[in-house]
Amino acid sequence: MPFFDDLFGRKKKSEKVNILGKEYEINPEAMIFSQQGLDKYSRQDYRGAIDAFSKAIIVLPENQNFYLMRGTSYEDMGDDLSAGKDFRKALELEPTGCVAAYRLGMVYFRKKDFETAVTWLKKSINNAPEGNLEHIGIGKNNIIFVAKKVIACNLGNFLTQLKRFEEGVKYLDIAINEDPNYPNPYLPKGLALVQMGRNTEGMKCLEKADELGVSQAKPAIQFVRQLISQNNQQQKDPDLEFVFHSSDHLRYENGVLISGPHGGAPRAVKVEGNINGGEGYTVSMFNTQGEQASVQMAPKQMKLIDLDGNKIVLKGYGHDSFGASFADYGLTIKHEEGNITGCVLHMLDRNIDIEYLP
Repeated sequence: MPFFDDLFGRKKKSEKVNILGKEYEINPEAMIFSQQGLDKYSRQDYRGAIDAFSKAIIVLPENQNFYLMRGTSYEDMGDDLSAGKDFRKALELEPTGCVAAYRLGMVYFRKKDFETAVTWLKKSINNAPEGNLEHIGIGKNNIIFVAKKVIACNLGNFLTQLKRFEEGVKYLDIAINEDPNYPNPYLPKGLALVQMGRNTEGMKCLEKADELGVSQAKPAIQFVRQLISQNNQQQKDPDLEFVFHSSDHLRYENGVLISGPHGGAPRAVKVEGNINGGEGYTVSMFNTQGEQASVQMAPKQMKLIDLDGNKIVLKGYGHDSFGASFADYGLTIKHEEGNITGCVLHMLDRNIDIEYLP
């Protein structure tokens, strides 16, 4: 433990040290006891560590780190009552201490008090140091450090347990942005998105969790797939009957913007019940520029393949009277609170997408 060797090595006189930008007064005798505590803690001798940290506290009771370390030893030993008292004392001495706030929040989490846990974890993340700290020897979690991604992940997870899904996803995204290969946020984010009705995005997160080795991901994926299948069987296709008037459009080929906007190119996308009396819908396209509308795309027969909180996806099936396949076409309908906000026509055989703007 080179960082701790430097921090708590034997000293012959009192002095101040700078830790993460803050100055702390150290006492030689207290440092010897704290080093003994760290040695015992590293060997998982938590009772011995507690005794050593207690001696350090007697010598230098104003050092909040000693309470934090003793509290962590209590925590790892399973004594959350004593741990909570020490974390509160550490916060009394240093109100902005992010590690003590985090560990106190975890005490409440183990009590199933998610609301209080969230309160303390929010205080923790607001004071968490930015950036990678490996260069000073604390790149991984240890007795006086916890990574910001861990705080954000647990905070986001607790919020989703409280059904505060949007807020929870925000913090889970912070954890992912801190470290895209950190596996823990993807599972709760995926489950939250599914519960928000965003099934496609949710499944992608669950699959990422599985890819990164999260053991619970596979059963979660299986459960969600079964749930979506059951919902699709029980849920009738939505009654779609609308004409979306577009002012302009963008054309993409292989995901690359090729043309548009055009400064005005009015079109109308019409979706109605299947005019042939079969399953699903009929989709047509009209050029509305000028005095009289003209057919831009002949009617295509499509059916529902995906439905979530903000979009409906249709895909063609069957063929027309000339034998041309409708399966080469698809339509994504974007909506918010029942209002159509945009449509994207997919020409799947050519990998072309045309996005019709409001």
